[in-house]
Amino acid sequence: MINIIEINRSDFETSCPKDVPYCYSPVWLDVYANVFCYRPKYYHIMNDRSVIGVFSFVCIKSMLFGNRIVSMPLSDEGGVVLFDPSSISLEFKQEIVGQVSRLLKQEARLQNVAIIEIRGYNPLVHEYDADKLFLKKKVYVRFVLDTGRDYNSLQANYQTNIHKNLKKAQQHIAVDECVSVAAIPEIYNIYLLQMRQFGSPPLSIDYFSCLLESLVAKIFLAKKTGSGIVGFLLVFIYNNRMYADINASLLSYNSCFPKVFLFDESIKWACMNGIRTYDFMRTRTGSGVYEHKKKWGGTEKPIYYYYLTTKQQRELLLDPEQSRFVLPKRILQHMPLGGLKRIGPWIRREAGK
Repeated sequence: MINIIEINRSDFETSCPKDVPYCYSPVWLDVYANVFCYRPKYYHIMNDRSVIGVFSFVCIKSMLFGNRIVSMPLSDEGGVVLFDPSSISLEFKQEIVGQVSRLLKQEARLQNVAIIEIRGYNPLVHEYDADKLFLKKKVYVRFVLDTGRDYNSLQANYQTNIHKNLKKAQQHIAVDECVSVAAIPEIYNIYLLQMRQFGSPPLSIDYFSCLLESLVAKIFLAKKTGSGIVGFLLVFIYNNRMYADINASLLSYNSCFPKVFLFDESIKWACMNGIRTYDFMRTRTGSGVYEHKKKWGGTEKPIYYYYLTTKQQRELLLDPEQSRFVLPKRILQHMPLGGLKRIGPWIRREAGK
């Protein structure tokens, strides 16, 4: 008999095995609570009296985008995590999906939610499909490198223009590791400039500080003699996996390829420090960023999003490439940095992306 029981955060953390998705780790739960003011709801998946999995989600109340339930915001992981999925029968897995969908729809009614979103890889993929209640979309993929291999053998698989750009970068750029939060304001300014260029709402500066102070994150700095910091790469590490979260540089130094050098140096660090995999994180299929990340030789893995809607409105699905976001992007591209710094994190929180 499958039951889903609501629990508190302490019980959730205690019961989670070590290999849960990073968004279920204590550090990230602190980020959700302290940086974004999200209040996740936590659940045990029970088979009679035995805990066989966990589940969590956030209800986002948004004036901009409507009320939504998201498995875990700002992440492509999460959803239902089964401790030992191979030991659970197909019948029980399908029962779990049915129970989860009923729980989510009940919560949606209570919270006046129009759309429910379960993101990322999940061991119940085929059962979600079989449920026929979830709309499945694949807009993004991720590229993952096996950094358990020797660095030189990994580098040999880079495509030719990556090697060419690395040679140019090495002539002008040096890469160091950020050792103090005192550098974050300068780093954050570079990030703001890039997000304005993209017309995208930025994360708050507290996001950087919280991760760096937690010791799960590293910031690699690209420096040019006489110019100081011209770029940075924020990565975080969990369960011997490195996630390349934010790679940003000053537009005027792009010809020196600091971003390429930062990726390469962080990959080298991962290989030398026992990190098993290097995840380039979410990338839109067919984009210029997709083509660039593909050149590093990683394995392409799909990222599926699953939706339940309580209203038949296509615009409930949030996608920054939708035509309705063309004007907001242009506004952000022309916004003073001070305004972007104030309003951008609020938009990002409302979107949960």
